[in-house]
Amino acid sequence: MSREEVIETNERLRALRIRLEESYDTAKRSLITLMNKYSDSKSNRNVFSRYNMLKIMIKVGSNL
Repeated sequence: MSREEVIETNERLRALRIRLEESYDTAKRSLITLMNKYSDSKSNRNVFSRYNMLKIMIKVGSNL
């Protein structure tokens, strides 16, 4: 590989790393939010309303 090719590859890898870090951060925030909402839902003793809450959480989480 020439010096120019190495520099170009390095720049592409840097850009890819940045995109992957953004995706990772988005997924991590979503999972933390989902975990917190799930923990909060445990305080609701009504099975039917809790089921609806969980259904909405899963639907919103899968849209990300």
